[in-house]
Amino acid sequence: MRRLGILLLCALAAGCSPRKGGFSVYSDERGGFSIEVPAGWAVIRNDNGAQFLEPLDKDRPGVRSYLTADRYGKDRPLMLATVGPAAPAMLAGLKALEYRWRKPLPQSPGFAPKGDSLTRAVVLELKDWVYVVSLVSPASEGDRFAPEFEHALRTFSLR
Repeated sequence: MRRLGILLLCALAAGCSPRKGGFSVYSDERGGFSIEVPAGWAVIRNDNGAQFLEPLDKDRPGVRSYLTADRYGKDRPLMLATVGPAAPAMLAGLKALEYRWRKPLPQSPGFAPKGDSLTRAVVLELKDWVYVVSLVSPASEGDRFAPEFEHALRTFSLR
């Protein structure tokens, strides 16, 4: 019971609050957005938003999919034109663009997985800000977290 209380406090301190249905609400006051992400995923805050890491799996050492939700100033180039054509998408009820690309997983002697990662990124450009919600997963796992990503996109909202 004490452990559950500590986990709950950690989640609340990180900006996530539990939500029915296996998702938590993450609110970023500085970024002016909120999003629902899978409950139990680790939250790593950064200067632009947050990264949400799937729980470690002993059967897949070194492999973790993750979601991101970030806000950038319009002055920061995102270089997404280099990854290929964009498809129409929606984010926060507004027209956005979705990009998809594949790249090799980082390799090092202690890093077991081989192959590529797949990234899906939905980009919303507004007057002063660019919002990006993305999912990065090993290509060998296909669209394993597609339902969670689609849920995150549907629940992303601006304040």
